[in-house]
Amino acid sequence: MTGPQFEHLVAELMIAEGFRRVVERGRSGDGGVDVTAVAPGGVPYAVQCKRYSRSVGAPEVRNFLGALANAFDGYTGVLVTSGRLTRQARAEALDARQPLLLVERDRLADWLTGRSTLLPRRVPPLVEGEELAG
Repeated sequence: MTGPQFEHLVAELMIAEGFRRVVERGRSGDGGVDVTAVAPGGVPYAVQCKRYSRSVGAPEVRNFLGALANAFDGYTGVLVTSGRLTRQARAEALDARQPLLLVERDRLADWLTGRSTLLPRRVPPLVEGEELAG
């Protein structure tokens, strides 16, 4: 699978999950983001796709975070890789000021088979008169 095919696959997964306005941007001059989309609740997402057999390192995560800060402020960032992230790359992602979801090889497989989703779990609304436990 080529890089553009991988980006297309991710875009198709997002469409199947209910994202709207899914745009494949991955070309030179894409601003560091390969796919943009809007979640069913209206939250914008910006996705970087890394079709790597090797590990994704901290510099790639920093570059993506820079793209989010400069041109995609307010978007939920998603880094999708067919490989894995290094320990340093995960640390960079965890320290990010903007939300950053990581989809590594195993979670990607779960997403492809429908066992995982990018969308946050929905919490059922409280019934009037019900109180939170705790």
